[in-house]
Amino acid sequence: MGSDYRFRSYFKHAMKDGGGEYFALGTLTRKPGLYISRRIGTAEKPLGIIVVKVRFDQVEAEWRRSDSYVYVTDPQGIVIISSVSGWHFMRNVPIDA
Repeated sequence: MGSDYRFRSYFKHAMKDGGGEYFALGTLTRKPGLYISRRIGTAEKPLGIIVVKVRFDQVEAEWRRSDSYVYVTDPQGIVIISSVSGWHFMRNVPIDA
């Protein structure tokens, strides 16, 4: 509330397509999370955007208690959730040149 997030891709996608998802660091909290956005109103007359941030701290804490390395990637192969905190935002596939 009271902040301008028009620069975020989830905001742009919600305005254009009606909804968007994006995993990123919070601009204020600096904590990672999945942002899920939906436009309120029509594309021609938007009333606003509603956004929910989902954090995975508890899931990752549970994973760290196991003896396994666990991670989830986005469609581009970027690690978004992991049992190893240093793996966040790393790629698990080569970058095409």
